[in-house]
Amino acid sequence: MPNKALVGYAVVSPGKTENAVKCLQMCQNSKKSFDFICKSQSVEAFRDSRECVLNNGNSKENGDFLFSTKDSEDQVDYYENICLSEFNNVHDLSDDSKTEMLDIDNVDTKCFRSFRHRSLVGFADKVFLNVTHKQCMYQCFQCKKCLDGEPCNSLVFYRERQECILISETRRNHLDLFVEDPETDYSENLCSLGIENVLCAETVTLTFVIVASNSTNEFQLALNNTVKIVNDTERYTDTLVVSVVQISNLPVMELESYVVDSTDSFKNRIKSIPWRKNGLETDKNLETVIESEIIKDSLIIVFVGSAEQNTSFDKFTAKRKQLNTTVIVATLSNDTPSTALSTMASDQRFVVKSTNASEEIDKLIRLQFCQQQLNSFQQQTAKSGGVTIQNIPVILKNISHGAEGYQKNGTQQYSIVKEEKLLREKKLKDIWIGLYRSNTSSWRWTDGTEVDGWLQDKHLYNITTTGDGKNCVYFNDSVGIF
Repeated sequence: MPNKALVGYAVVSPGKTENAVKCLQMCQNSKKSFDFICKSQSVEAFRDSRECVLNNGNSKENGDFLFSTKDSEDQVDYYENICLSEFNNVHDLSDDSKTEMLDIDNVDTKCFRSFRHRSLVGFADKVFLNVTHKQCMYQCFQCKKCLDGEPCNSLVFYRERQECILISETRRNHLDLFVEDPETDYSENLCSLGIENVLCAETVTLTFVIVASNSTNEFQLALNNTVKIVNDTERYTDTLVVSVVQISNLPVMELESYVVDSTDSFKNRIKSIPWRKNGLETDKNLETVIESEIIKDSLIIVFVGSAEQNTSFDKFTAKRKQLNTTVIVATLSNDTPSTALSTMASDQRFVVKSTNASEEIDKLIRLQFCQQQLNSFQQQTAKSGGVTIQNIPVILKNISHGAEGYQKNGTQQYSIVKEEKLLREKKLKDIWIGLYRSNTSSWRWTDGTEVDGWLQDKHLYNITTTGDGKNCVYFNDSVGIF
């Protein structure tokens, strides 16, 4: 509550704090630090003092002592701690029968992406006491509308106190409140959010280049596709860095190395970009763009307007090959891409039409970064003398019955070099084989396509997923397929 203060219930003042978030953390940890339950806290927002005051009263019980400070020289903001057993949203699960009922081994942990030593401060829709981390995840997983009609989209777990906080909000729209805390772990319910848990790369860098759009409609189509692609890409990376360049008479950097904190904020930034009319020397300007130190190491998506369909892009193409830069080309018309456009792209597969550009580009981006992650892992395991994986995506090559479709396809085949010593000693390795589970628990390849039902039912049902993103499988000869 801005410009409010609770008078007469102050217990302790920890002194100056860096910001309001730090004061909120002190209130949450008051039992351990000061041996009392902090029911509310007043944060001195006055620019000189930044004093933090912890109270044992709150507006519900002591509303007569909550005063306005609007006319005072001291700027005070009042916060109330709702993570208390006195409130209806707190449940103690210390009872053995309840604990046993909730301690389910096959809880869908694959739905959760966790961040150790992090917390989302200021939100607590429901609190459970005396629970394990797995029980906390289960409570969040089965909470579809239990938070005032909203699902549990994230949770904060206090390891030492065994306290579980369910939250309908997530870090994605509140990065300023997503803070470090050595006592907590933060987890996001990707199944509830409709996000597949496929963390392909910690950081993805994309550059969108709009080439001489012939009309405002084509320009808007390029922006709309950009927003959709960013929204899709954010699902499988922790950090997404985006630049936007528009080619007119000169290349204009509209957005430079923007770290996407939420799709909404990115969308608002995109809205401010003006349309720039057709320019001259498009090929030369594109060459300048790809040479830029900011851009050359990123994956580049080029939107080409109808007016430029038959333009020669020889300089750009030569520079792309020289720098070995990955380029995806999307037309802003439904015309068949010209030969010139096809040569701009890194591969024939990397040329798409605007009608389904965002969907197709999402698949290409995911294939690019997921494959890079797997290649990196392959190099590491090869150096350490471990298991070597060849051909992506990995699939069961030597199964004779029922796998004819895969062997004919020629792209979903694999060979794995086993070390007999490794197998004899039963030292299992966690290796990602290009498969992951979707939020419906079905197996998918890195490009998003589903795995054949026969293969899934016969050979993948008993594979144990592991790893931070649950994208790994055990290299285990006892399973009978590796």
